[in-house]
Amino acid sequence: MDSDEEDAKSSSQVPGPHAEDESDPTSQQLPRGWKTVMHHPLDLVIGNSHASQVVPKTIDQAIVSIGDDCIAINGGSSYINATRLVCGPDHGMSIGLGKDHSYETVEEVHVHNCTFIGTTNGARIKTFLGGSGYARKITFDQIYLQNVSNPIIIDQHYGDSYVEVSEVTYHGIDGTSASDIAIKLDCSSLGCSNIVMDQINIVSSQKEKKVNAFCQNLQGTIESTVPKVSCT
Repeated sequence: MDSDEEDAKSSSQVPGPHAEDESDPTSQQLPRGWKTVMHHPLDLVIGNSHASQVVPKTIDQAIVSIGDDCIAINGGSSYINATRLVCGPDHGMSIGLGKDHSYETVEEVHVHNCTFIGTTNGARIKTFLGGSGYARKITFDQIYLQNVSNPIIIDQHYGDSYVEVSEVTYHGIDGTSASDIAIKLDCSSLGCSNIVMDQINIVSSQKEKKVNAFCQNLQGTIESTVPKVSCT
């Protein structure tokens, strides 16, 4: 495959404007084949609730800085691969379902080798009051965080939720937190099950300051995490 074909293939995988501007210093620093998606008017949304804004199920090699969610994965999404993305500064990535008391499902979402810089969220799963369904078979692997407010978060207390969260793996996550709580696993009374955490190392972005973890209603395997995670 020649270089023109390689560039065309890479461009087809990244939504939004693709043209590289030589006056943009960010694009000049990118590895070959990468593209820049800057200040796009719509966040990158995957799922039935925003069908008019659906993006390809493989998102690869992009810098996204849009002021809202870098990627929003909503109900109805499955078999999503997000790799080699740089997000921020913006809201970061979010998997959300069960809004407006709906039944929604998300499964087989794999986020690998991504960087979050100055974002509100890193690896986030949220469910809504009165919603039902499931979020399962989700992995966050080899994630780098820089000054992220919520580096790892499961939030099921937008109100008690009947969305089942299971088979979620966090592996090889490293970086800095802008807040005191670096890991928040706040599962509903239904509980989160088969959660795996390993090789997590998140410290404060402020020198000499410690970060903590919060965890409730969660079952799974937790090994080698900084900060230490103890679930109730």
